Amino acid sequence: MKRIHYICLLLLPAVFAACKKSELQSFSDDVMIYFFKPRNTLTPDSLTYSFAVRDTALRYDTVSIPLRIIGTAAEKDREVRYSVIPGKSDADAESYALLPAVVKANEYAANLEVKVLRTPGLKTREMRLWLRLENSGDFKTGVDDQLQYLVKINDFLSMPASWASMVYQFGKYSNTKYDLIIKATGRYDYSGVQFTESEHLKQLSINYLIAWEEANGPLFDENGERVFFP
Repeated sequence: MKRIHYICLLLLPAVFAACKKSELQSFSDDVMIYFFKPRNTLTPDSLTYSFAVRDTALRYDTVSIPLRIIGTAAEKDREVRYSVIPGKSDADAESYALLPAVVKANEYAANLEVKVLRTPGLKTREMRLWLRLENSGDFKTGVDDQLQYLVKINDFLSMPASWASMVYQFGKYSNTKYDLIIKATGRYDYSGVQFTESEHLKQLSINYLIAWEEANGPLFDENGERVFFP
């Protein structure tokens, strides 16, 4: 009996290790999904879509939000589940549509896509659409602070988040100045613009302003201040 008892004691560490290995294996088998939020962007957990800077004939468009997985790729497409957070969102149901989302076979990244529609209400208020990732048969949710994402939708000019990276070239923001820059350069987003290009955008805007004022006189913004560039 002592011999049997001794053998059992010897086997306990091996049994314990096997159980721990099984638990770790089970944990590692859970592939997780999260919103990818680049830390070098000014607003990593949100984006603003404005119809005001698009063609007036455009009735709808699609916004893409990057996703990443933690774990292994698979040899099949895998479903990503997500939903709207009711208490935080105020977007009218007619202003958006949630599109199916998948991570393609053998991929570690994907885009979650939302259809945004140009509705009359967007002319007067910016609608906020908060999205939340959920568990699916293929993915668990991971990275707690990267499971929610805000999409802001409007149809009027407003200062883009990327303006902060161009304030040295563009100066103080106004809707009138922003509209002029868009017309002069064709650009409404300045994320990732390098110094040489930023100077070029500024010069194009100055040339456009000079031509406009030669034809029409001084240009004043919505605040009654004359538009100028530093």
